[in-house]
Amino acid sequence: MFARRLDDCSSINVVEARSGDFLAPGRALICPGNRHLKVRRLPQGDIVVLVDQAPVNGHRPSVDVLFHSVAKEFGSEAPRSS
Repeated sequence: MFARRLDDCSSINVVEARSGDFLAPGRALICPGNRHLKVRRLPQGDIVVLVDQAPVNGHRPSVDVLFHSVAKEFGSEAPRSS
């Protein structure tokens, strides 16, 4: 429901993420409840991986898990805010 509400009021496409979804410009992927979201770089493209690891700092999903995976997979190529 959260992704659908955001999609209705956003100029970009917003959907709830599924493992294997490709990362693409103009689309926001929302982590489903009670899962963690990670990213992976593969030869065919960058994808989402949903995992069922323990909560981090009391949270699942945890942004720490996402950002650690971005740092691991993209390193200095990770997008930066301006």
